[in-house]
Amino acid sequence: MYQARELALGRLQFEADQLGADGVIGVDIKVEYLHNGEWMEVTAVGTAVRYVGSGQNMPPTGMGRVTIPAG
Repeated sequence: MYQARELALGRLQFEADQLGADGVIGVDIKVEYLHNGEWMEVTAVGTAVRYVGSGQNMPPTGMGRVTIPAG
C-alpha cells in the first residue's frame, strides 16, 4: 500500500512540475479496493500552485513540494 501511495504522490508532483507549479496543496488521497480486495487503486488529487509575488518569501527554484494536511 505504501508503494502505491508513493507512486500516486510522485505522479501528482511530476504533473505539477510539468505545469510549472511551485507546489501542490489540498492533497486528498483515496484508496479503493477492487475485485474482492485483489486490486488496490490509489488516487491522489490536489491543486497545483505558483507563487506570483516577489521578494524574500519567494520559494527556491527546483522541484515543487506536495503538502499533505495532517489528520
